[in-house]
Amino acid sequence: MQDSWRVNRRLTVHLGMRWEVQVGRTERYNRLNNFDFNLPSPLAQQAGLALTGGLVFATADNRTACNTDWSGIAPHFGVAYKIT
Repeated sequence: MQDSWRVNRRLTVHLGMRWEVQVGRTERYNRLNNFDFNLPSPLAQQAGLALTGGLVFATADNRTACNTDWSGIAPHFGVAYKIT
């Protein structure tokens, strides 16, 4: 949604809100991966340390590298000035 307010003959102010949805990327053959810092590391048992972190690969059930972000609401502001 947006609104324009004409201050005078030369100056116009635009105000509004916009909603941006960031959809997770997909790949045709599910060859995406990402790093999850909370997974138990495969090296933790061999090293005897409490290590975390590992790769997560895309599957047919979960094809995206990240979840869709539906909370992208942002203000919109603009000014237009006619010089001549």
